[in-house]
Amino acid sequence: CLIGLGLCARASASAAAGGAFIAIGMAFICAVTLGLSTLCWVYCAEVMPMAVRGKAMGLANLCFWVVTFCTVDSFPSLAMSVGESNVFFSYAAFSALSCLFVHACCVETRGCTLEEIERRFAALDDPKRAIEEQGAHTPLLDA
Repeated sequence: CLIGLGLCARASASAAAGGAFIAIGMAFICAVTLGLSTLCWVYCAEVMPMAVRGKAMGLANLCFWVVTFCTVDSFPSLAMSVGESNVFFSYAAFSALSCLFVHACCVETRGCTLEEIERRFAALDDPKRAIEEQGAHTPLLDA
């Protein structure tokens, strides 16, 4: 979506480009709402231990909204200095990096209970103890 916004920003100021810009912008908002913005709510609720879950979710949401504010606040000055299309292309690059981070660092939790997830993350700290307690279960992340 962000690459499409960058391409629309480079296009002439025609009605078609304006309509495409609005449609792609709405698609981007829907994608972020269904994807990245829910990550700090759902993922933290699943992977954080009960003892710190509330504070961790609060910190994750604070970070999300601070980054969102900084992104929105910096857009006008960045657009004036490097151009709107280049700003959208750089946002697309950061989005690609965030996808790589999620793929590499976030653990799949589908089908696991909260207790299993907590035990598996504890296994990262002490794999031998966790394997002895769980039998043949292994941690979600390889050491």
